[in-house]
Amino acid sequence: MPPERSRRRTPVPAALALFLVLIPAAAAAGGTIDDLLAAGQVREARDLLEQRYRDDPSGSRTTEVLARVRAWTGDYPGALRLYDTILLERPRDPEIRVERARVLAWSGRYREAEREALDVVGTDPGFDQAWVLLADARLWEGDPEGARGAAQEGMSRVPESPALLAWMAASDYRRGRVGDARDRLSQAVALEPSLRERIDPALYSLFVVESRFVYEDVSPLGPWRDMALSLDWRPRGPWAARGEMERIDRFGLEELSVAGSVTRAAGDWRLVGSVRGAPNAEILPRWGVSAGASWTASPGWRVEGGAQRNRYRSGSTMRLDAGLLRTWGAVWETGYRLTWTRDVFGAGDVTQTLTGSWIPSPFAALRLDLFRGSDVTRSAAGADITTDITTGLALAGRVPVARGWGLRLSAAATAQKRSYERRSLGLGVVHLF
Repeated sequence: MPPERSRRRTPVPAALALFLVLIPAAAAAGGTIDDLLAAGQVREARDLLEQRYRDDPSGSRTTEVLARVRAWTGDYPGALRLYDTILLERPRDPEIRVERARVLAWSGRYREAEREALDVVGTDPGFDQAWVLLADARLWEGDPEGARGAAQEGMSRVPESPALLAWMAASDYRRGRVGDARDRLSQAVALEPSLRERIDPALYSLFVVESRFVYEDVSPLGPWRDMALSLDWRPRGPWAARGEMERIDRFGLEELSVAGSVTRAAGDWRLVGSVRGAPNAEILPRWGVSAGASWTASPGWRVEGGAQRNRYRSGSTMRLDAGLLRTWGAVWETGYRLTWTRDVFGAGDVTQTLTGSWIPSPFAALRLDLFRGSDVTRSAAGADITTDITTGLALAGRVPVARGWGLRLSAAATAQKRSYERRSLGLGVVHLF
């Protein structure tokens, strides 16, 4: 994923790769430019560099830094022209070749970037930035397993590369192995202590605490209010655990429930099981159990499924769901889910959902769901009759606001043709440590 006017939007490995080469060269081009780049004033630095380049186009260091800054600000054709100029004088310079290839990848020319990276590692297998680029190009093209394989091969050649360790940490995080990601980042930070200040805390945090509040207007029934507090524990290895306490206020009744879940990542599989309870509840389930699994079937594709059973005061419900999701590059995901729910009267409702997500970093994310379902009622004769159609949309996002802190936002609207409308807004505060 190329940088889009903002350093924050670049995936961690790409940001590290560019940062490690950008600042040292900027310092050589002049202290003022170095100060501007360090302060994040990339546009101002570019204006100054453009002026210097017009005054002295033969200055090799100015040309290098300007090429990087043009790429960073989205001027890919301009950056490639400068890199081509530099390569006329230094055609086998691995650093310049990799930087040029990264710009090709940022502009969507993944195959060209991959070929250049392979050529560089063929002649200089110890140049870790070429392995990082090769992994990035494959990841952005939609081949996460091929990308991980490239990074692993690079690690076998350069085992103490901070950039490759950070890349593998991000890969471990995406695979659900947060503990392993934290171990790799500890190694990377030991080799390059300044990395800790530039890495997303979601990659190495041991605990995640979240409090959230949801206000829901259900017409004509009135307002509902839900509050919850959760704690995620992500120890070393493939395991993770979550505990949650929820308090609701509906129809003038206040109820409290607790829940816990355990997740295990095993290769291409991710398994989760959970239990919940509210012994004397009138509205919430008095107890519930669920299990789910996801499987990365092939590069870019994931299959999900799950089952849930809840016991209410008036009876029990069963829910089954299945989904197929497709990853596009490193930050986009789309999918389809089908859910069947049996209510307390024995009737089965079916809901179909189209989902799309944008995940530019390990913490930041935005998801949109569009769904349509049938509301089924069982007649006295035992026949299932579709009595209503439910349609709606839901929007959810995670937004980092400070180091280790973030907000979780949600909004949803649901309507049934013959009965009710629901609108909700949610706000959560997340802390990682």
